[in-house]
This record gives sequence, structure tokens and C-alpha cells, in this order.
Amino acid sequence: QKLLSAITSIVLCGLMLTACGSNDAAETTDSAAADTTVAEETQAAEEETEATEEAAEETEAESEENAEAAGEGYADLEAFSAADVFAIAGEEVEASSSNVYGFYKNFENATDVYADMSYVGSGITVKMAATPGKIAMKTSDPASGTNMWIIITDTKMYMLDENQKAGYSYTVDEAIKEEYGSALDGVSYEGNLDEMGAVKTTTVEIGGESYTFEVVADNNAGYLFDADGTLAAMITSTDGTVAAFEVNAFTTEVPADVFEVPSDYSVIDADALAE
Repeated sequence: QKLLSAITSIVLCGLMLTACGSNDAAETTDSAAADTTVAEETQAAEEETEATEEAAEETEAESEENAEAAGEGYADLEAFSAADVFAIAGEEVEASSSNVYGFYKNFENATDVYADMSYVGSGITVKMAATPGKIAMKTSDPASGTNMWIIITDTKMYMLDENQKAGYSYTVDEAIKEEYGSALDGVSYEGNLDEMGAVKTTTVEIGGESYTFEVVADNNAGYLFDADGTLAAMITSTDGTVAAFEVNAFTTEVPADVFEVPSDYSVIDADALAE
């Protein structure tokens, strides 16, 4: 479980870092403009929060209707993730016979990982790569049109805007090392897979297709596998907050160029500006 928990944590932190990174860069170049921007964004965020809450209530009602209409099935992944998925009754099986065991087995002794996931409901896509000494995260938000790219090495962090082909570089400080230090050392599975707890598994129908949903005992994550045994989605629960991710790719093969700043990008040294 440590591997997937670590990856999920990195992705979530990456989104937060991306969101505040663009504001930090603006504040470095023009504090007055940044203050205005922050105020506008705060007001917009409050309005968006109200709209999101209303939409969530409507979505919940629609999900319940969809579930009822589909009988034992769910209209789509969003409807499934809106249900109390961790309470779904399932057959308890030996871990070694589960899909999640096979998934973890692919990453045993691996230090490199690449994940491409989409947040269910928002359409935000996150691509995360980790190899010893380097982390890269790309986030794409179709609603706002933003495409942010973060690269972190042992010494430098880059905040890049893919639309503008521009960004800022920062010296990696203790706060960044504390947040991402373990990932910079490489993502590895440190447990014995044969000691994994029992797995509860059940078959669910989503969008007319059959999937296997598995939950590892004492783990706050559920795994949805398609008919071929490929991980299709992941659902996590942290402090009562449930998040669902559609998995587009999850592999030990990391694209080399994800850690390289393209030569046609304009990068400003933020540390020099702050002096």
C-alpha cells in the first residue's frame, strides 16, 4: 500500500503546489498586481465554491437516480464514486489471488514510476513522474485552459506555463525538500507483498461494462479493474474526503523529456528577482 499512497500524496501535493506557484511568481514580479489578482481569485473562488456545492447536490441526486435506474449498476464512474463504495459488500479473498496484488507486483523493486490520471468530475488531468533525484508533474485544467508543469530536482524547482512557454526557476529550499524529499530518493515498495492483508472483491457494472472493485483491508483506497485486469480507476478516502481518479497510465516506464525544460521556454530566475 505504501507505493500507491506515496504516489497519490505526491499528485495531490503537486496540484496544490501548481495552484499557488503561479500566484507566487506573479507576486515576485509585481506585488501590487498580485494583490489585485489574489483578491479577484478569492472572490472567484468563493463564487466557484458556491456553484460547486450546488452542482455537487445536483450530482448526488442524479447519481442516486442513475443507480436506481440501473438497478445494481451505475451510469458512469462519477456515479459509482459518489456512492459509499467502501461499504459495498464483497467477497474476502487471499491477497495473492487479487488484481491489486498483481498490480503491486509490477512495481516491486522499482524506483521509477509514471502515472497519468484524470480527476473524476472535474476533468483535471495530472501526469506525474518520479525517478531518483527528480520529480515532474503536469496538470491540465480544461475549465480554465491552464497547463502547468513542475519539475523538481535536488537543487532546482521549475514552475512552467506550457501555454506561454515560460516560467520561473527556484532554488530548492528546506521546505521543498521536506515535502518531496522521500520522492526525490525514488519511489519504492518497501513491504512484503505476501503479507498484504485480505482483499475484499466484488463485481460492479458501470456504464454497461463489468468491473472488479477491490479494497485492501485497513487501506483507504479502492481499486477498479477492467475485464482485462488493468487498473481503470482509483478511489481514495482521506479524512472523510473521497477522491476518484480515472487511470490513463500507470507504469515504471518514465518519459525522459518530462524532466527537461525545452530550449524554447523562457525561464526567469525568481531568486535573482527577490534580491
